[in-house]
Amino acid sequence: MSRISALYRLKNLRLIDEREFQRLKSEEDSGAGKAIADFLAADDPVEQRGTRDEFRRRFLGLALEANRREEITQSKLTELAAMAGMKPRDVERLLSSAGFDKA
Repeated sequence: MSRISALYRLKNLRLIDEREFQRLKSEEDSGAGKAIADFLAADDPVEQRGTRDEFRRRFLGLALEANRREEITQSKLTELAAMAGMKPRDVERLLSSAGFDKA
């Protein structure tokens, strides 16, 4: 399922409201959705992923969401991403391309 299909599905199930749908759709249209998916390695087809990969994606997703909600700082996000094997420049690139950087 594509990210945009999933977005419409969430809206149709009323799991997100129109405002959240429009925000997420504009992020997807600007390319931020791809950057986030790359960060989480979610673009790869689901094959025989190990428990470790699933945990890593979930961990990074939660850290990214906490940063977006301003519950953790960018430096804490970078620290957590490093625990999952990501380089600081990759985190900075993601935040910039997704429009989450707070320069």
